[in-house]
Amino acid sequence: MSSKAAPPRSSSDWAVDTGRSDILWRALEANKNFLTAWMAIPLDMVSQLPFPIQSQLSFAIVTSSRLLALSDANWDAALARKEFDMPNLTERLAAFYDEADRVSSLNPCKRKFWDDTRTMMRVVSEKLRWIGTWYSSRQVLADEQSGSLESAEPDVTFQYSDFDVDFWRIFWNDNIQGGS
Repeated sequence: MSSKAAPPRSSSDWAVDTGRSDILWRALEANKNFLTAWMAIPLDMVSQLPFPIQSQLSFAIVTSSRLLALSDANWDAALARKEFDMPNLTERLAAFYDEADRVSSLNPCKRKFWDDTRTMMRVVSEKLRWIGTWYSSRQVLADEQSGSLESAEPDVTFQYSDFDVDFWRIFWNDNIQGGS
């Protein structure tokens, strides 16, 4: 995404309400900037971040996914998905957590384990990759169907509206239950 308030629009009839669309673009850009800034955290500090700070990562991903799935006359979701590139961003975040895990292995006293074989950092990395795969599968379905992620329902047991509640509860609470 560029430093402009909104990327070029794909059609002139779409820009009727530029106020709302500009706000949506700025919100999406803010999320992308937050996630990019997240990857600037020194690698040796990532494993030491408190849980409330880590939860901001999930909030940014959920907010971004909601914006990318938004069906609104004043919002070009297809262009937003192309500009934001969720699969690439989640892969970069996962690689960031992989590297942070490698760095934390140099100081085993500060390393948090999920179970006997995986660290907390590895679990977050795996879950970020899962999010990228999940999102990509919805995007393919949306492209094949009507172009809306909201109408693209893959063969899963939860609906998109349940994503925030069920998925993120499992995603982050598993880490809490796993302990340090």
